[in-house]
Parts: sequence; C-alpha cells; structure tokens
Amino acid sequence: ENNKFCPRYLHRATQCGTDLTKVILFGGQSRREQFHNDVHFLDLDEKRNPTHALQRLHVKTKLASGEQPLPRCSGSIQTLRVFGKSGLRREVIALFGGSQGYLAGFCNDIVVLQSDVPNEDISTALDKTNVALTWYEPTLVVNGVHGRPAPRWGHATFAWNGKLLVFGGSNTTTCYNDFWECTLKSTDEGNGVCPFAITATWKLLYPMTRRAFVKIPCPRAGATLCVVKDVAYLFGGCR
Repeated sequence: ENNKFCPRYLHRATQCGTDLTKVILFGGQSRREQFHNDVHFLDLDEKRNPTHALQRLHVKTKLASGEQPLPRCSGSIQTLRVFGKSGLRREVIALFGGSQGYLAGFCNDIVVLQSDVPNEDISTALDKTNVALTWYEPTLVVNGVHGRPAPRWGHATFAWNGKLLVFGGSNTTTCYNDFWECTLKSTDEGNGVCPFAITATWKLLYPMTRRAFVKIPCPRAGATLCVVKDVAYLFGGCR
C-alpha cells in the first residue's frame, strides 16, 4: 500500500533523458498537514510501460541528517547536468525549497538526486530493472554579499545551460521577486575525491541595486518560468 501514489496536490515533476519519456515525481500534500517526500517514476514509453503504471523508487540518502529530504509541497525539481572540468557532465535532478506548512516553515535547501554509478546519467539508471539512486547534499558556495535565496515555496524554476534559475516565491507573509542562478559543479577531478561530490554556487542576478528593484517583475508566487533562445519568460502568479 505504501508503494502507491496517494492522491495529492502541489507535488512536482520533471522529465529526463534525451527522449524526455522518463518522469520523476516528488512530494506534495494530501491533507491539511500531511506532506510527502516519496519519489515515483513514470515511464511514458509504451513498449516498456504499456499501462503507464507509476513505480515508487526506494531512494537511498547521503544527506547530513541521515534522512530523506524533508516532506514538502510547492518546492521545485529540475533535471540538469552538472559542470565538470571538461564541460557539462552527468545528468542529475535538483530539488530546491518548498513548504512544510505554515507552522513548520519553509525550506531553502538544495539536494541532488543521482545515480549510484559514477558519472552515469539518471535517465540511464532509470532504464535498469533495479533502479539505484541516492540523495546527495552539495557543498554550498555562498556569495558573501547576497548569500542565498531565503526559504520559500511557490517559486518558479527552470534548468538552463546546466544552471538552475529561480524566481520569486513566497513565505506566506512575503512574496519575492528576486532572480537567482545556481550552478552545480562536480568536484571529482580524478584526485581521489568522491565521484558524487558536488558544489552548489548561488548568484543573485536581480535586483542587484535598489534602482533595479523597480525594473523587474513584481513579487509573486505560483508563476511559471521558461527559457527560449536564451530569453527568460515569466508568466502569471499570485501576490
């Protein structure tokens, strides 16, 4: 029974693989204070999965807490490639932010879901009968001036050129209109470093100054963000 995808809302999904037929779903909320942190896999290839059945993945964890990522809704997950010495490398899934309810608070952690095989794309791991994935916690590289995004939910994200873009969101009392970039980089350069080690570097793109603040979209949560031909498009949202 625990392997089933129970009814919920405010969960998140991302596609991976070159053919985009693999979908990972994470978390969500099913009751007023019941939040989830389970991971499910949907294979849209009709030859491999003719019934479109969801499969719950039993993911291991290497997080400092020793636990799975905190249950949450309205976070974000995106598929992207980490940077390495030779350019873009393995495909991973990044989870950022989300809500555990008004009383429990909001998240601004970033964790990464990876294959257990060094340098293997997560979509390749999903092709195997026994899927082996693990949550890892990147080492944060924080700008001394701007720091990193405040805890939030309902932010808009998009993976572009190996980077995670984050706009806006809310902590229920405040909406944001800051625009962030997070770069994931592999620290394995063949010197005995853990092949799964990653750094996450946050950079505030806008607003850099008080004057710039009035020139960008107004604060909002629940918007959508996409990038087409190196131009970011933001649509909708709630204040």
